[in-house]
Amino acid sequence: MTDADRPWGVFDIECQDWDTFVIGATFDGTTLNLYRDADKMIDKMLEGGIWYGHNAGRYDSLWFMAELDKRKIESRQTIAGSRILRVEVGSCTVADSLAFIPMGLAKAAKIAGESKAETGLPCVCGKKCGGYCSIRKDMSEPSYKIVAEYLAQDCRALQAVISFLQEYSADNGIELRGTIGSSAWNTAKAWLDLPTAGWTRAEYNMARDGYFGGRVEVFRPQTDHGWRYDIHSSYPAALKRTAIPIGECTVRDDPKAARAAWRKHLPGIYHAKVHVPLDTLIPPLPVRTEDRLAFPVGSFFGAWTEIELRYAMEQGAKVTELCGAITWDTTDKIMAPFCDKVWKLRDREAKAGNKELATWIKWLANSITGKFAMKPEVTACRTSAEDPGDGWSLAHPHGNVWFTTMRRYHACGHVQWSAYLTSEARIELHRQLLAAGENAIYCDTDSVYSRRELTRRIGDDLGEWGCEGKMQEWIALAPKLYRYLDQDGKPHVRGKGLSGLTSEGFDKIAAGGTWDDERGVLSFKQAARAGKGLFVRRTLSRKLSDPTTKWYGGRKLIGDSTVPATLIDLMERG
Repeated sequence: MTDADRPWGVFDIECQDWDTFVIGATFDGTTLNLYRDADKMIDKMLEGGIWYGHNAGRYDSLWFMAELDKRKIESRQTIAGSRILRVEVGSCTVADSLAFIPMGLAKAAKIAGESKAETGLPCVCGKKCGGYCSIRKDMSEPSYKIVAEYLAQDCRALQAVISFLQEYSADNGIELRGTIGSSAWNTAKAWLDLPTAGWTRAEYNMARDGYFGGRVEVFRPQTDHGWRYDIHSSYPAALKRTAIPIGECTVRDDPKAARAAWRKHLPGIYHAKVHVPLDTLIPPLPVRTEDRLAFPVGSFFGAWTEIELRYAMEQGAKVTELCGAITWDTTDKIMAPFCDKVWKLRDREAKAGNKELATWIKWLANSITGKFAMKPEVTACRTSAEDPGDGWSLAHPHGNVWFTTMRRYHACGHVQWSAYLTSEARIELHRQLLAAGENAIYCDTDSVYSRRELTRRIGDDLGEWGCEGKMQEWIALAPKLYRYLDQDGKPHVRGKGLSGLTSEGFDKIAAGGTWDDERGVLSFKQAARAGKGLFVRRTLSRKLSDPTTKWYGGRKLIGDSTVPATLIDLMERG
C-alpha cells in the first residue's frame, strides 16, 4: 500500500518551555480532536494512518518518539541529516510535511487560501516570541481556549495545504512524494523517461569526486557600502542551459587514457593536477579540505568536470598532469524540457498572483540537482530494547536508539549530472565575481555583493542577476555569519544555524563573547547520543573559535580585504 492509498491527517502540539506537553490536536479532514492528555493523543495516532506535522522532523516527531519510549514501544525512523522524515510504528506513520512543502506554515497556508494563526497570548519573556512563553500547564481556562483555537486553525491550514497540493499535483502531472527532492525526481522521470542510475563502486567514487556544492567566500570583512545581487534560480537556470553526460560511462584509470579522452574533449570527471597563478584574486577551482570547500592558488590535485576544468584554463589555470578520468561519449540538455515545463507552471501561478504556490513549484526545479547527488550511504535507525543484529550500534551506551549505515545506489543517483549542473552554476557565479573584481565583498551559492553597481547580465529573467538593493555598514565575521543595514537602515543579521541571532548577539560574538539561545529541542541524533531522552530542550552557545584570526573561511586577511591561500597554507591552518 502506498501513502496515496492510506488514510491521513495532521497533528500539532504546544508545550511549556519547549519540552513539557500542554495541549495537542489531530485533524483528519473531518474530525478535530483536542487533547490535554498526551496519552489520549498517542492512542489516537496509534490507531493508524499517516499523521503529518509541519517541521515535525525537528520537534513534534521527537515528542511522539519520547511518548512511545514511555510505553516501551519500538519504532523505526527514516532520517535525512539531523531531521526525522518518518517514524513508523505498526500501521501508524508520523511524517514531516516540511520535507515536501519546504516553507514555513505561514507562507504555505496561503497556497490553499488559508492563514496561520497567532497564539493570541501576550509575550512576557521580552524576546518577542509571539506569546509562546505564555503557554503553561497552569494557564487559565480562557487561555486554554485561545491556544486550542490557535492549534485548530493551524491544523486546518496544514490539512488544506496538503489536500490542495495533492489535487494540484494530480491535475498537472506532478508526482508528489514524501520529500520535495523525491517529488522532483519522480516527476522528471515520468515526464522525460529518465534512466535509472547504475554504478559500480569504482565508477561512482570516481564521478563523485567531481561533485562540489556552492561557493561561499568573504572578500571584504568590512565596508561602508555595497550592492546586493541574487541570481534568479541558479540551479534551474543551469538545468535549462547545461548539456550533461548521458549514456554509458568509461573509467580511464591511467594517465595515457585520460590524456587521450581530454584531447577528444570527451565529457566527464577528470582527476588532475593543476596550477592556478599565485596572483589570482578570485580562483576558479574548488577543492575539499578537512572542514570546508576552498578555492586555492598554486599547484594542487583534484577532480573536476570537463567544463569547469576548461573554464579554469580560460582564466589562466594550467593542467599540469592528468591522472585518470571517467568519461561519457556525449552530452545533451536532457533536463531542459523539465525546467521549461516547471517554469511554465511557475510563471502561470505567479501571473495569477499565487505567489506561494509559484514558490513551491520553483522548489521542484531547485531540488532535483541535490537529488541527483544523493549519497549511497544510508543511515537506518530504530528504537529497540534488544540488539537488532549485526552492523547496528547504540547511539548511547544506556539508550535504546540504534544506528547502522548501509550502502545502496539510488535510482536517482546520477551524480555526474549534479557535478555538471553545480559546475555550471559556479562558473556563472565566478563570472559575476570577476565583473565585481576588487570590489567584490561576499558571495554565496547564488549571490554576489559588490562595492560598486554591476551591469553584467542584470535582469529579471531566469538565470539573470537581480539587484536586491543597496546596503551599508557591512561586517562579516565568517562565511554565512554577517550583518548589514539595508537602504532603509534596517539591520539584517545572518548566521547559519543561528535562527534567533539578533544584532546584539552578533555584537557579542564579534567581541569574542558567547551567544546563548534556548530555542527548540535537541535534534534526533544529538538527543540520542546524549542519552538524556529524545525530547530535550536545547541550549545553543556559539562563539568564534579564534576572534583574533586573520582567516575568513579559505581566505586570509591582508589589509582590508582577503586573498586566496595555497592548499599547503590551508592544510597547515587545519
